[in-house]
Amino acid sequence: MFPVVFFGLFFCFFEQVKDIDKDTTDTISKWKRLGDLALTNGDLDLTNKCAAASGDLAGLLLLHTATGNAEGMAQLASQASGLGKTNVAFASLFVLGDVSGCVDLLVSSGRIPEAAFFARTYLPSRMSELVALWKTDLAKV
Repeated sequence: MFPVVFFGLFFCFFEQVKDIDKDTTDTISKWKRLGDLALTNGDLDLTNKCAAASGDLAGLLLLHTATGNAEGMAQLASQASGLGKTNVAFASLFVLGDVSGCVDLLVSSGRIPEAAFFARTYLPSRMSELVALWKTDLAKV
């Protein structure tokens, strides 16, 4: 009975803080704690909202992967790419099976050798383009 009552109190807290400034460390910490409690109680929708509110991209990656949420994964890839979180964006695109998007992300982030090696395995049709980019990049060094 205690966890249900405790969770109900936290849900009331969620309703009150959803309009509060999300940039303070204290608020982010509270969102993460609420998300952890929601996950403990199996409320994945609330966990998703809390992770999004706290900016927990790694948590969203784990949640969307575990639940098979392709739409959420696509949004996460876009959001992570915009924030410069290349590893999370790459993992999201890879889980979605968007190997062309993975190559484009690696190239746009200046990781051309990695893009070439990745394309060698997953997208051989782009190898000549990437090798030419890699040679151009090496000429600058």
